Amino acid sequence: MSKYYSYSKLSCFEQCQRQYYYTYILKKESGDNIYSLAGTALHNSVEAMQLGEIDNKEAEKRFLDELELAECFGYEFMSDKIKHNYVESLKHYLRHYKPIDGDVRIEIEKEFTADFKGHLVKGFIDLLIIHPDNSVDIYDYKSSSIYDKKKMIEHSKQLLIYSYAMEQEGYKVNSVQWAFAKYAKIKTKRSTKNILRCDLDENQEFEECLVSYPVTEETLQECEDWVCDIIEQIEAKGEDEENWITNCDSSFFCNTLCG
Repeated sequence: MSKYYSYSKLSCFEQCQRQYYYTYILKKESGDNIYSLAGTALHNSVEAMQLGEIDNKEAEKRFLDELELAECFGYEFMSDKIKHNYVESLKHYLRHYKPIDGDVRIEIEKEFTADFKGHLVKGFIDLLIIHPDNSVDIYDYKSSSIYDKKKMIEHSKQLLIYSYAMEQEGYKVNSVQWAFAKYAKIKTKRSTKNILRCDLDENQEFEECLVSYPVTEETLQECEDWVCDIIEQIEAKGEDEENWITNCDSSFFCNTLCG
């Protein structure tokens, strides 16, 4: 029977081996947090709009209803200010979301399996745009803060796995992009900058905050090496808990985000 991995599994191991052990070896049920629940609510609303099932007004209502339910069960933001900035920014995104149309085919939650030197990685792509020439654009929706340079490199593996998989399926990848929903791109005197949507003036012009990552032979090779290396480390660990160390140095992750 083939063994499958996912980007979530691989990044979990890299973040904290002990968390991987509890989640995937002992199969302990992991807990949610307000950010994971809000992110899921955002994805659900965007997907329904893209499918033409609901309009922007209903999408915003569904998002707020799911968030309210989460808070009823005790999931809370760290402060009222953080909650305000987060919720108001995502409400703005949902109010202004425009479904993608035109001479393209859209696949939402596109399932894939990629073969990395015999290691199988499965997953889902948030949004895949397929052009008539069989080329694709890959989008991954994020409700988190924009990545700094270090985090962008860390999280790029997810987009590169998507690209690797689509190339194996015979597509030509035009671009891979994160859509950071909390942010908007505005023009300045000399350039552009990204700001939280809650900080936009009422009639201020803006564009979507899309951040691309280069897909080259070099970055795809780095991704392949990373996937194979992490899987080989995992499979060498065995099931002795002492082998699975707590290697995370972020107290915020341990206290707020860890399942």
